[in-house]
Amino acid sequence: MTIVRADEEGLRQVGQALDASIPIVVPLPTPLPYVIAGSDAAAVNVAKGRPAEQATGVAVANFTLVTPYVELDEDTLAFARWLSAHELLNLILPVGEGSPAWMRPSMSQGWLGVMLGWLGQIRPLLDERGHLYVSSANRTGGDVAVTAATANTAFGDEFLVIDGDAARDQSVASGSAAIVGVGPHRQVDVVRHGINDEDFAGDTSRFLQELIQRWEASRPS
Repeated sequence: MTIVRADEEGLRQVGQALDASIPIVVPLPTPLPYVIAGSDAAAVNVAKGRPAEQATGVAVANFTLVTPYVELDEDTLAFARWLSAHELLNLILPVGEGSPAWMRPSMSQGWLGVMLGWLGQIRPLLDERGHLYVSSANRTGGDVAVTAATANTAFGDEFLVIDGDAARDQSVASGSAAIVGVGPHRQVDVVRHGINDEDFAGDTSRFLQELIQRWEASRPS
C-alpha cells in the first residue's frame, strides 16, 4: 500500500479500508506513537502477528459509549476520562455483565482496555465509527513506530498509513502509552509502564500521586 496525507482524500481512502475490515495505520498525539487501527479486532491482531482472539484495546469517540457498563462511581468515571483524554493514558476499567458485542474483543477477565486519545486531523475516522480497535504500530516484538515512514516499514508496505508527522512534536520522545487500571474510589495502579511515566524512573507511587494531584487541581473550585 502507501503513505497518504491526512486530508480529505487520504481520509476517504483509509475510511474505505476500515469499512472493508482492513486495518490502517494512524498517528496519535505526541507523545503517543503511531497505531494500527481497525474495525475488526481479529484483523488488527493478525496484522501484528499475534493470535486473532487476543484481547486488544479499543479507542472510543465518546466515553459515554462505555460508561453504562463500567462499574465505577461517578467521580471515578470522571477521573478515568480525564486520565485518558487529558493525560493520554490507556485505561483498564472494570465492567459488568451485559456489555455490548463490540466491547468484548477488548475485555479480559472482567476488565476493558480503552483509550480516548486521538489526533484532531483524523478525528472523523473515529467519530464516524464510534470505536476502532487499536494497538501499537509494530509487528509483535518489533520497535514501536513513531513516524509514518517507520510505520510503513514495520508492516512491509502492506497497509495504508496516514502521515501525521507534521502534527506531531518530533523534538519530544514518543512511545507506547502507559496502561493504568482504575478501580472504585479512584484506586489506580500502573498495569504497564510507558512513555507517560518514563521520567519517573520506575517510581510508580510518585507518578500516580502526581496524576491525582493534577486531577484535583484541574477541577473547578
